[in-house]
Amino acid sequence: MLGGDKARNIVADTDKPLFMTRGWLEYQDDYEEFDHCVEKFGLETTLDLYQEMYNSYHHLDMIDTGAYSIEESMDVANKLAKRFGLQCKIIPSDMHMLEDALRGNWQVGFNILAPGQRIEKNYDRVEQTAD
Repeated sequence: MLGGDKARNIVADTDKPLFMTRGWLEYQDDYEEFDHCVEKFGLETTLDLYQEMYNSYHHLDMIDTGAYSIEESMDVANKLAKRFGLQCKIIPSDMHMLEDALRGNWQVGFNILAPGQRIEKNYDRVEQTAD
């Protein structure tokens, strides 16, 4: 959604974001999970656990694809960001990668692999290797 792996890696390397969408916020209830952990492990252990889980993130970035009103999700996103000590912001995106994938337009931004072919990550380029 952010223009492919290269664009996402550039954002991730500079901002250290936790990417969110409305769907993630609706179906992943971190508040409920947090409260469950407090009941099970106590507040101090739960805070330590969540600090460990979220300490590598600096931002909670809401991905605005234009598919829905992002403002409707910002209240929940801001509360979640505050709970975990993150800054919250909106980042623009679009649906072109998903549209291309569904239409079979795989010429740009996709790696087509043969069965059994592995991919190895290199921050400058993606290299395909055979097993």
